Amino acid sequence: MTGALRSRRGTAALEFALGLPAMAICAVGSFELTYYVMADLRLSLATQTMVELVASQTRIDSMSDLCAGARMVMTPLASAPLSLAVASVTNSADHGVETDWQDLTCGGAAPIAAPAAAGAVMVPNVGDSVILVEARYSYTSPLSLVLPANRSLSRSATMRPYANQTVIGPQAALAPPWRAASAAHAAIPAQGATT
Repeated sequence: MTGALRSRRGTAALEFALGLPAMAICAVGSFELTYYVMADLRLSLATQTMVELVASQTRIDSMSDLCAGARMVMTPLASAPLSLAVASVTNSADHGVETDWQDLTCGGAAPIAAPAAAGAVMVPNVGDSVILVEARYSYTSPLSLVLPANRSLSRSATMRPYANQTVIGPQAALAPPWRAASAAHAAIPAQGATT
């Protein structure tokens, strides 16, 4: 009887020794996969937060506070690998669908390729405006034992401005010349107007 008991213990120890590496890989893999999914969800939320922050403004002088707000959403992950490109597209009576401005200051983002073409479907009527945000995040796995060490994630979001008017952006130099001239003209008070 003791021989059979020793045989069962030996078999159990052997099965455990053979199964341990597979269990360890599954545990580490699920940890890494959880962090990757969290990074993807946080990036989606940061992109949506940024487009809502910009769309809620009527004039933006600096994107730094809006960018900081979007970066806070990435917590507890590192926010440094996050880059956000923001553009405004408007359908004007004189010039059709055009890009009003594009800002790349949040994390050194790459420009949005053809924002006017991307936003055209969202601005069918003259006077319509839309904000576009493209976000990129360079995810680095904390362990990188199962998943590749680095992965690039990207998301985009669009939203019409809350005030139903074009959001005046931070970089007038990137705006079309006719828009900069009309903005300057609008800033000059009419003659005879009292302030």
